[in-house]
Amino acid sequence: VSITPSNATVRQGDTLSFTSNSAVNWTVQEGAAGGSITTQGIYTAPKNAGIFHVVATSQTDSSKSATATVSVPEVGISLNQTAVTIDIGNQFTFMAMVTGTVNTAFSWAVQEGASGGNITSSGVYTAPGTHGTFHVIATSQADSAKTASATVTVAPVMVSVVPPGDVLGPDGSRLFAATVTTSLNTDVTWKVQEGAAGGAITSGGQYTAPNNTGSFHVVA
Repeated sequence: VSITPSNATVRQGDTLSFTSNSAVNWTVQEGAAGGSITTQGIYTAPKNAGIFHVVATSQTDSSKSATATVSVPEVGISLNQTAVTIDIGNQFTFMAMVTGTVNTAFSWAVQEGASGGNITSSGVYTAPGTHGTFHVIATSQADSAKTASATVTVAPVMVSVVPPGDVLGPDGSRLFAATVTTSLNTDVTWKVQEGAAGGAITSGGQYTAPNNTGSFHVVA
């Protein structure tokens, strides 16, 4: 008696067809704890991990049999990001992947509750109105003991300008650049603190000094 395949990995709850070279009776050596198999050789893995054995026994000679080893893996869950830094009220979309089971559904939660922000069923997280460190949790519906978490740091927005200072003559010009950290929105609005008397600056950071001397301030 032979059995095909002789070794297989089957996700929890998934099925696999076994075949034999003769008429056989199919059984699972571990009983119901190891899954089930039909008279046609269609095996269904249990909803628990382990190593199990499918046995094909000859219908004409019960002393003749063949055994296949089935590996059923643990349920696993992972996230696309495990650490994110954003600013107050900003959003980030998390994605989760469940492995080892046919039931790939999962649920979202924020560990700190509403004070830590909120997350939709599609994984869109919205940061709360306060700074802090919070945690997004994804839980497998196939095995609630299997979770994955991401740390979300909600930090103050910081803006820096390069160069931080310059000396120009009347009507001189300088291109300034701004860097925004801890925010997914890196756009800035430029202005001259002293208004038109201090010169002019474009939306792209191109500053033109006035035709008089003085100390002026470019603000991003």
